[in-house]
Amino acid sequence: MKFKHILYSTFLSSMLILTGCTDDEKVPSPLTSDDIQINGGYLKTIESSFDVNLLDLDSSLFSVTLEEHDKLNDGSLIDNVQVYIRFNDNTIDDNGTPDDESDDINNTKTEVLLETINASAFSFNNDGFPQVTYSTGIREGMDSLGLNDTDLEASDIFTFRFVLNLTDGNSYSNNNSSSAITGQPVFNSPFEYSSSVSCPLDENLFIGNYLIEQTSPFVDGPTLSHNTVVELSASSGSSRSFQTSNYPLYCSTPNTFTIDFVCGEIIVPQQDSNCVCGDGGNWFGPAVVSTTYDPNDDSGFTITFTDDAQSDCASPAQTSYKFTKQ
Repeated sequence: MKFKHILYSTFLSSMLILTGCTDDEKVPSPLTSDDIQINGGYLKTIESSFDVNLLDLDSSLFSVTLEEHDKLNDGSLIDNVQVYIRFNDNTIDDNGTPDDESDDINNTKTEVLLETINASAFSFNNDGFPQVTYSTGIREGMDSLGLNDTDLEASDIFTFRFVLNLTDGNSYSNNNSSSAITGQPVFNSPFEYSSSVSCPLDENLFIGNYLIEQTSPFVDGPTLSHNTVVELSASSGSSRSFQTSNYPLYCSTPNTFTIDFVCGEIIVPQQDSNCVCGDGGNWFGPAVVSTTYDPNDDSGFTITFTDDAQSDCASPAQTSYKFTKQ
């Protein structure tokens, strides 16, 4: 394993003494390094990257650059930094529940010690603080957890956690840190990094004008716009959204509709309707059986989703729409 980048860590309230404030004064916002004295230690994230691409696990990488701070700041208090990894299986099984809630298909793994970074791996940066860069491939983490490629699906989560051990016998990580401290940019020390398993989608795919047609039976007319051209745009990552009426026979005001392209499957996330007989919350949702897509061809695709998922007006129905690029 190579040590190339930084550690990212949170800080605990007992580490700090706020200076220059009376009982009636508020903590400066934002804090600066001049506002504090350090009695413990933390790992400030300088930069980090974390990618778990299900389509290219061999190139998937976690990397972080760490700047160590303690009451001396000369590196003499660093004993080592331990790196832990864990895996959460968030895949929905055939019964509609996450795998980690099912006794027979549970791939969730409790954290294991992946590596120990010794004090000798740190060197002083231009600001005079000990710094280290830690980098590891996702495959190495999978091996340590006993995971195979088939255990991973989109939305599963990998998490790396760091523990700073000092020569005075004290240790610091996210489990003994204050959220008030971790929220301050001056510290930028969460000690923990997480990333979902995903399949990046080319930003130029599945955008532009599409003719949409409802191919499933109408329920009081079409559910969304029908025989209408809409414009798909990238809303975030592998998500695409467009404006459409909800139940156009009754309501004409456009509403945003979002679909996710997730590792070969098209999933409609839970979202609201603006034309309902109830409160409209989480009206649309994932289908019982999702449709698929070709990541190399965006000329056409079909989506299926659950309509009236909360049974506000009637029983949930499976609704399908065909999209044809114009």
